[in-house]
Amino acid sequence: MSKHSSKRPTPNKRRPARTSAARWLWVGAGLLGLVVVVGAAFFWPRAGGAPQLSAARLASDPTLGPAGAPITLVEYGDFG
Repeated sequence: MSKHSSKRPTPNKRRPARTSAARWLWVGAGLLGLVVVVGAAFFWPRAGGAPQLSAARLASDPTLGPAGAPITLVEYGDFG
């Protein structure tokens, strides 16, 4: 009978290490993804916030939105 049985795996059997080229490929893909996400965060068009209205427009009609809106917000300010 032989010393090593074919049914039992050797205790020091390891998975082969990845090659250096494959590792650098994953690092490069990760960096490219990071650059795309950061670039999209800086250059993606953003909502403008409040619309820009001229002083003449606001003096004649200081309202925004449709006249038949279900609610009306009235804001008062005392800046004196």
